[in-house]
Amino acid sequence: MDLEPQAPLREKFLPVEMDELAENLIQDSQASLGPDFERFCRLFLALHRTKLAGQVLELKRCYREFDPDRDTVSAKTVSAKRRVELRRQLQPKLSELLRQANYVELSPEEFQAALNKTSPRGLQVSVNIDDFDELGLYFRGMGTRVDEMRDWRSLYLKKRYWNTPIYRRLFLFFKLRPDEKNTEQSNFLYLKMFRDVPQSDLEMLLPNTKVRMRVFDKVKLSITGGGGTVSGVMATVTKIGAAANPATWLIAIAGLAGILWRQVTKVFAQRTRYMADLAQQLYFCNLDNNFGALVHLSDLARDEEAKEALLAYTFLATAGNGCNQSQLDQKIEKHLAEVYQVDVDFEIEDGLNKLRRAGFLQDEAGLLRVISPAAAIQMMEEQWASRFAKNR
Repeated sequence: MDLEPQAPLREKFLPVEMDELAENLIQDSQASLGPDFERFCRLFLALHRTKLAGQVLELKRCYREFDPDRDTVSAKTVSAKRRVELRRQLQPKLSELLRQANYVELSPEEFQAALNKTSPRGLQVSVNIDDFDELGLYFRGMGTRVDEMRDWRSLYLKKRYWNTPIYRRLFLFFKLRPDEKNTEQSNFLYLKMFRDVPQSDLEMLLPNTKVRMRVFDKVKLSITGGGGTVSGVMATVTKIGAAANPATWLIAIAGLAGILWRQVTKVFAQRTRYMADLAQQLYFCNLDNNFGALVHLSDLARDEEAKEALLAYTFLATAGNGCNQSQLDQKIEKHLAEVYQVDVDFEIEDGLNKLRRAGFLQDEAGLLRVISPAAAIQMMEEQWASRFAKNR
């Protein structure tokens, strides 16, 4: 058994449903903050969604020209210059959305290290990075899962267990480099989301993956196939040398061809098993693709931003005389650990910045306070009225 204890990883992602978090905060804080607090939460979430909706609509507009699954037509012709401009606008917007959803970019060094790893199951693949014009990998959450496989050292009678490091969520985008084989595909930007991807199997997510045979399988096929082929050749030569009848020669040669064909089919059968393993892993790891992945990511970003701001406001509102940033961070992390049993590295800066932009935060020489729920409601109602007035 190859299991080793794994140190818990603290991540910024808040693994709690937005609706459940809001309900629990309302129940826990309504007694001290009064009946206005529930209305504050509902109005804040509604206004937050409308604000982020504009950002997402702009991102969708930029991506539409690069979506490989697009099934709509347009009377407008998009020039090559305009496509370059849209692509330039898309990159920072997509990066910001990933940051809001608490995804972390995988550095080139980490990606290269992952490419050099061999899967514990023995599946070996290779990929040519030069085939891509653009390639980006972002992950959210790292952990381990326990895998099992029957061990050949025990004649496949016992199972071997091991810890496999995984990325809990992975976001991939890439653009293929134009060449004569993929002229059409190189016009698109591919977006893909995966779950529970082994860190040693990142190559399997890319479209130009090539399966390689394991050394063990090469040796096995060489021994079984090589031995059978050599004995077949020797038997054929012996028969041809001993026989004077041409028909006997033909039969001997046909037998040799059958032996060679059988060895070739063994190689193809092994490669087919590799491809089936690869396809199975991709099938169960895939979450969403292209425009659907963009919408999925937008929903995640919206909820993460709202959870951070709502937690920061609630704990400042119930702090009485206020508190500093470090104290607030500790209170929120302690609450999440006690109520939801999760060890989270809460993004206190993000939460406070949202309250500051909304006009709810008061900072007096490092002592943080928020305005009352009633005052915040009045401010948000004015913002609602202003937004509708602009759209008339």
